Amino acid sequence: HKIKQKAPDLPVILLSHDTIPSPDMVAADKAPGIDRTFIWSGNTDILVALIKSAEDQMNAEADTQSAGVRVILFVEDSPYYLSSLLPILYRELVGQTQAVMEGTLNEEHRLVTMRARPKILVAGNYEEALALYERFEANVLGVISDVRFTRNGELDELAGVDFLKHVRNRRFDIPLLLTSSEPDNAAKAATVPAAFVDKNSDTLHQDVRRFFKDHLGFGDFIFRLPDGTQLGHASNLKALEHHLKSIPEESFKYHSNRNDFSRWLFARTEMDLAAAVRPINDNDFNDVESHRRHLVNMIADRRKRRQKGVVADFVAAEADFEPEFF
Repeated sequence: HKIKQKAPDLPVILLSHDTIPSPDMVAADKAPGIDRTFIWSGNTDILVALIKSAEDQMNAEADTQSAGVRVILFVEDSPYYLSSLLPILYRELVGQTQAVMEGTLNEEHRLVTMRARPKILVAGNYEEALALYERFEANVLGVISDVRFTRNGELDELAGVDFLKHVRNRRFDIPLLLTSSEPDNAAKAATVPAAFVDKNSDTLHQDVRRFFKDHLGFGDFIFRLPDGTQLGHASNLKALEHHLKSIPEESFKYHSNRNDFSRWLFARTEMDLAAAVRPINDNDFNDVESHRRHLVNMIADRRKRRQKGVVADFVAAEADFEPEFF
């Protein structure tokens, strides 16, 4: 109480040894003077996660407005599952962001890329989740939500499902993930529709990683036909540009209509290019080929501009010989 009176905006986080949280701890927003509760299990990853979470909460407003940084909304009311899932999310986020850093960039660009990674914002009830979504809607990269949490002060069995349906109705292209300790809730995820992971699964980490790579745009870009057939993959902008020139028309339309290109670019912290690509659709062009050429030209121009004036270590295997400067 005394800390909050002197510094109301200073995050105060409770680390509890209790493996089964009490009702007062579950509703962390009701605990006086405490912003968030975590369960200490001896895994030091939780310390990194809670600090990053506090930083993301502080920086999200400025970073989204000034640099178009993306936001991942995570809705979870249980300190126990928050403490197990949040470190996994940050481990994946940092690992995937490091993986997309192209070898042609120098150390300064790598630091900028890491600082431009998506923020994870945590909500503990329906009202908090809705407020965060309304506030950052234009920058939301994805939403991960529990099934059961409080709405209007009472525990609601369908709060998470209803929240994801609300997001789906507002924006068709935001990837959604429903998490639950009850495998039967996979059927509820299908009604949204949203991906589903079992929080008690032995493969939880791999399931979360798959969601990051297949839905949030991390990892390689996988070119597919509408029926799911894979045609190829791109690990960087150069490869994306190369494949765009040759993929079938139906594959190009499939990805552009789902905003897959812009989502992948946002995940790679290519904010300006992604923001320019996102609003473009087939109606802006006479035919699909015109749309395709325009996108290829935008990517080629971005690659050349990014390399100008950058002095980086030369690695023959990774060298891009199209820019004007080496």
